[in-house]
Amino acid sequence: MVRTHLLHGALRSAIKVLFALCLTVGAQWVAAAELAAHVTHLAGTLVLKPVQGNTRLLAVRSEVHEGDTLQTEDRSYARIKFVDGGEMVIKPNTTVMIERYRYKANSPAEDSSAVSLIKGGLRSVSGMLGKRSPEKVILKTKVATIGIRGTHYGVLDCAEEEGRNSCADIRTADGSTPPPGVHVDVVDGRIRVTNTAGEQEFEAGQFGYVRDAASAPEAVPAERGVRVSMPDSICRNNTSGNTVGTSRNTAACSM
Repeated sequence: MVRTHLLHGALRSAIKVLFALCLTVGAQWVAAAELAAHVTHLAGTLVLKPVQGNTRLLAVRSEVHEGDTLQTEDRSYARIKFVDGGEMVIKPNTTVMIERYRYKANSPAEDSSAVSLIKGGLRSVSGMLGKRSPEKVILKTKVATIGIRGTHYGVLDCAEEEGRNSCADIRTADGSTPPPGVHVDVVDGRIRVTNTAGEQEFEAGQFGYVRDAASAPEAVPAERGVRVSMPDSICRNNTSGNTVGTSRNTAACSM
């Protein structure tokens, strides 16, 4: 009887220690996760899936940290502003993961940013990271990696989902449906798209396409290029500053 009581007491103590350890590890992760961005504009539903903790809905001014996964629902757009001043607009039915984000104004040696486009599309405008450490900023897709050079660019992943092209409702300038694969367009600066089959650099005004991971990136004519529009409420600022989705020479609001 005494032995059983002692065993139960030891078990309870062990459980308490394990629980405390889990709480400590969780707290250390939260403390260590770098603040990456804030949500500045939102039309619809934006879901956050953190590395630790529960999935939850985000609102304007919500924080986004390194390791977080963001997911927009149908007919939902979100715009986030990174700590370094860079911005990203996420189109509907898109999943993006902030794999790595390190920026300190006085420590350029620590600069690092890696974002994964898991599905859907986005438009990105570089901040200070892209200006002072462009070689340390990448965007990953299923078929290629995109490196930037002080850039404003768009990416759209058209995928076969249940026998249907996810971009079936999108049209290129010539009225055709974008084929499955990753489509890119550049408004300002340059991007370099790379995979195991090759690499291709695209400058402002150019469009590109990568069919799959075994196919080299290729340039496409403007009439077959993809540039997806976004709502004016997401594109434009409420106060003075830059406007995401526009070039210096056009008023078009596109993603």
